[in-house]
Amino acid sequence: MRQFPETAKLYLAKDGTPLKAGDRCSNPQLGKLLALIAEKGVREFYEGKTADRIVNFISENGGILTKEDLASYRARVVDPVHSICMEYDVYSPPLCSAGVSLIQMCALADEAGLDVFAKDETKLAHGIVEIIRASWMDRYRHFGDPLKMKIPMDTLLSDIHMGATAREVQKHVEEGTRGQALLRPLYSGGTTHISVIDAQRNMASLTVTHGPSFGSFVTIPRTGMVMNAGMSRFDPGSGLKNSVDGGKAPITNMCPAVILREGESFMSIGASGGTRIPSSMFQVLARRLVLEEDTEGSIAAPRVHSEGNEWVRVEETFGQAVPAYLKSIGYDLNKKGSAAANVRLVEVTEDGLLAAYDPRMKAKEKGY
Repeated sequence: MRQFPETAKLYLAKDGTPLKAGDRCSNPQLGKLLALIAEKGVREFYEGKTADRIVNFISENGGILTKEDLASYRARVVDPVHSICMEYDVYSPPLCSAGVSLIQMCALADEAGLDVFAKDETKLAHGIVEIIRASWMDRYRHFGDPLKMKIPMDTLLSDIHMGATAREVQKHVEEGTRGQALLRPLYSGGTTHISVIDAQRNMASLTVTHGPSFGSFVTIPRTGMVMNAGMSRFDPGSGLKNSVDGGKAPITNMCPAVILREGESFMSIGASGGTRIPSSMFQVLARRLVLEEDTEGSIAAPRVHSEGNEWVRVEETFGQAVPAYLKSIGYDLNKKGSAAANVRLVEVTEDGLLAAYDPRMKAKEKGY
């Protein structure tokens, strides 16, 4: 952070050391920027003085962003992808988000009969791992910017593909074997999420990412705005669906979702935690919707994580049986790092109340 003076001014003490508990951190320039956008509209950011400041600073520091690049940006308003998991309707954003991966995992949990494995903790964990890895295989092979290439979405979400993949999952669990592995590493980042249900039962699920913590660490002068590290979401290899290209959006790990039960609002859910987001959300939903566990227990339950490679991360609270079993069938459990993202959700309870769940607090109910 010390390499970037504007950022250091905001988030470090005057002597260049980290702020301590009780120190005050303020960003009046960002407040002015938000007030300016509120007054003049969003195009101020892309075409006004703010755009000039962004482009000029990046140009002065050797970057290639132009004002035309900013002016040409438009947010996409798109239809969600949808899957039925047991009697629940699950909706999440399409590409370039990871919503398709989440939808696939939920469909596979239903199709593969994940509830059948629930009596044996090791088989349940194995089934979850195979479902996660199967989805990552599709993600790596086929996912990219749908405005830049044709994505076989109908095929990837079809009953035929889901059925064939579910049978593969069942086969691996029954035979105690490991599924096919990717040969390339994949990449992660950091994120923030909020879930909301209001008194009228309107639902919103919003995830936003800066990439890694503090993004690129670059702050645009006179804006208080730290730029993200979005380029890190591309695959650095060439000739791949998610390779770098001009005017192209990278795929992301975010997959905020809303869920209906019998056509009525039931749950708003999302997570932060890089590549662990889809797998963690899937495991919470699998336990809640398929295994019919209570919500608090579904969030608290131990998780596994893989990205289609030969490695699997396992949370320590699983005990010894699960990691020992996964290791015995050929998985590498030496991969460092957490297996869990921070999942947050709000749901409508059986008695019509709203309950909010966060990994850092107990469930809190409010009677609307």
